[in-house]
Amino acid sequence: MTTTMQGPNVKEFSISYISDSPFCRAGIQLSLSAGCSSRLVPLLITSYIKRSIIFSDKASVSYKNITGETGTSFNGSSKSRKELVQSCMHASTMAEAKHAHECLLQMGIIPDTFLENTLINMYVRCGSIVEAAQVFKSMDERNVFSWALILSGHVKYGQPEEALTLFWQMEKHGAVVDDVVLSTAVKACISASSIEEGRKVHGFITQRGLTPNTIVLNALIDMYAKCGSLVDALYVFDQIENKDVISWNSIIAGCGQLGHDSTALSLFECMKGTGIDPDSVTLTCVLKSFCNLQLLEEGMQLHVLILKMGREANGHVGSTLVDFYCKSGQMDIACRVFDRLSDMDIVTWNAILAGYASNAQGEKAMKAFAGLLKEDTIPNIITFINILNALTEPRFLDDGRFIHALAVEFGVECDVSVSNSLMDMYGQCGSIKDAVIMFDKPLVRDIITWNTLLMVHADAGLYAQTIELFNLMQKECFSPNEASFVTGLHACSLSVAIEAGVAMHALAVCVGEDSSMRVTNTLIDFHCKCGCLEDAHHIFSICNEKDVVSWNGLMTGYLQHGHGQTTLKLLREMQFHGSNPNEVSFVNGLSACADMESLKDGFVTHSDIVKVGLDSNLSVSTAAVDMYAKNGSMQDARDVFEKLPERTIIAWNSIISGYSDNEGEEEALHLFYAMPLEEVILDEFTFVGALNSCANLCALNEGKSIYSQYTTYGYDLNIYVGSALVDMYAKCGHVEDARHVFDALTDADLFLWTVMITGYAQHGRHQDVFKLWEKMQKTGVNPDSAIFVSVLSACSHAGLINQGLQVFSSMILDYGINPTTDHFACYVDLLGRAGCLNEAEQFIKRLPREPDASMWRALLGACKKHGNVELAKLASARLLDLEPEDHTAYVFLSEAHAIPEGAND
Repeated sequence: MTTTMQGPNVKEFSISYISDSPFCRAGIQLSLSAGCSSRLVPLLITSYIKRSIIFSDKASVSYKNITGETGTSFNGSSKSRKELVQSCMHASTMAEAKHAHECLLQMGIIPDTFLENTLINMYVRCGSIVEAAQVFKSMDERNVFSWALILSGHVKYGQPEEALTLFWQMEKHGAVVDDVVLSTAVKACISASSIEEGRKVHGFITQRGLTPNTIVLNALIDMYAKCGSLVDALYVFDQIENKDVISWNSIIAGCGQLGHDSTALSLFECMKGTGIDPDSVTLTCVLKSFCNLQLLEEGMQLHVLILKMGREANGHVGSTLVDFYCKSGQMDIACRVFDRLSDMDIVTWNAILAGYASNAQGEKAMKAFAGLLKEDTIPNIITFINILNALTEPRFLDDGRFIHALAVEFGVECDVSVSNSLMDMYGQCGSIKDAVIMFDKPLVRDIITWNTLLMVHADAGLYAQTIELFNLMQKECFSPNEASFVTGLHACSLSVAIEAGVAMHALAVCVGEDSSMRVTNTLIDFHCKCGCLEDAHHIFSICNEKDVVSWNGLMTGYLQHGHGQTTLKLLREMQFHGSNPNEVSFVNGLSACADMESLKDGFVTHSDIVKVGLDSNLSVSTAAVDMYAKNGSMQDARDVFEKLPERTIIAWNSIISGYSDNEGEEEALHLFYAMPLEEVILDEFTFVGALNSCANLCALNEGKSIYSQYTTYGYDLNIYVGSALVDMYAKCGHVEDARHVFDALTDADLFLWTVMITGYAQHGRHQDVFKLWEKMQKTGVNPDSAIFVSVLSACSHAGLINQGLQVFSSMILDYGINPTTDHFACYVDLLGRAGCLNEAEQFIKRLPREPDASMWRALLGACKKHGNVELAKLASARLLDLEPEDHTAYVFLSEAHAIPEGAND
């Protein structure tokens, strides 16, 4: 039997059929083998159904249009049947579907397999998987298309488990499993997010010796990637002999989805080597990977390729390009790409609006939104969310109200996401009143609305009001959920509202939210920020499940309160208990080693990082550079720095600061000058490191030149650069210039006071030291240990013994600072310069700790001045015991013997 096919999009050709229409299986199999997109399969099935209608009566007809037009040559006995089945095929609503089905039943037509397949397809298309399943269950005989239709229907309507159950029943029923069914089963595994079922389906294919085509293998790649197993996805990919563009797209997209963007880019390079041209999907995936890796230059090179291929005008590619440049901070280029796009859909508009929002360009966002409306493009929910997110300053309040009015007009105001964004916009624009008015609208008030209002107040720093609202929502009969507790406890953390936080904790226990991992982690953070480390540790200890955030929260708390040793201990416990540390965990561990200046622990931690493969992580590697630098191991710091996958400004600052602090000032300056050559944008902390190097080298002119370069960058003088500049001028002997910079800084912190006072002390400007010391105390700045060393040193050099004793006593009694060896050395020097040598000796002997070399050196110097030979012998002997290579002790001892006893009495 032969039919002719023709139409506007196909060439006329003839195919021979037999009554059971095996052409469909052959056609689908042929298409699948040729790499036909799985999206064509439903068309092929529909084609099979249409042809089966025609040939069920074994009549020869002319089928003239592949899109659905048929000839009208039917024998009289089948005309009514054909018309009813055509009604089933063309039904687009459930009402039409049920009417067509009822007519078939009323006419007493006994359905065969083909007709039942038609009914299944109709119900699936019209939105009722229940009726489709009922027809399937009532079938006496099922063919492969029956199974394919019902499986795809269950997947389409979010019932992957039912689809998989049916798939495993096929073999029991003796049904043939073809590539269409296998592809659908794999998609069901994706929908169910079940890698276990996916592996079972894959195992079924292997055990049965089936030879799946490229479409099935592509689906397996997609399944493994979306279920998180890149290893399995790559394995399947390697098994495909004839990879098509979809194969490459699946594996490249999978790598990007799982955060392996570098691998995605490597695969893209391999793809180009095979001669397969990338399509729009490839280009968008690769652009996203460049964006994630912040590879602007490489992304721009891909843009050149896109232009050569003429793909920029493609909606998806164009939108992704706009998004790429927006997220790379290149809004000018993003706008130029956007302006060149001839066919801009709502996705493209949303991309540029999101870019303006993320780059805080509210005015341009409003202009773009106006352009959208002018082009008669209908904004959707995402559009309103993006434009509202761009309005984050009080000056945009009127614009926000205008957008609000449009949201009402377009009927999206009551959407939860839009209402949340409206409330957030009003909060960001400083109108909490409007946010509350939005909240009070009864149509949108639910727990999400309460949570949004809580967040608006918390983000505005209104922590007390946030806590009040948390309590009010309970009076309004809204039980706080996980999000409510997280926001409320966060407000308690930042306001150190311990009592309110404890009450929230008790309530969380009562309503059962304390078992939530997010709430538990927030409780740990709350107690850590409030300084209640024991309570935080107790909550951590009793929680049944601990994730990496739990461990990191507690480690961060201990680290922030100066407990580096406990931080490291927690990291070791985390590893012992099998909870894999992530980059945050190791950054905490490395930071603890840096703070404690423990190189040994740093080596161990870095070794663990290398073992788990996180040494390529940028944050971790940068922290390793900082750890080695702060421990003085500059060669190790440099080795890690040279191997960094990307040298961020933080890494540059760490290595420069490390060299500056470890007598490598010249190398620090060499790196500083090399940064612009590597197209690295210098920030304020880069200049701080360079200025510190100039200070240590007393390189005044070079320091001035570097500061001049700083101003050309357009930076204002801030507290960090100002402190480095003051230190540089002071160490170079230009104390007046240092004081001029000091006075220009209106927000002097303790470090800046210390630098200026130390500068005066180093140059013998003792009166200026005391004047500045008194001025600092009047400003309410609490002194620390370091500044007392400078003040005590100034008292010592000025011979102000009484004032020095008062300062030493005040440090302990008034400020609760425990003296260090530096303070004790200053005190000994103070007594010694005043001639109170016996008192100085007794003071050293009464110390609660063993005196160090600096104290004996101070006493020895005083003995030389005052001619106390016997005490000089004692001091020099103790000094040589502690520092045998200190030749100063031998010189002092020799001179002390040459001085007659009591010569200076």
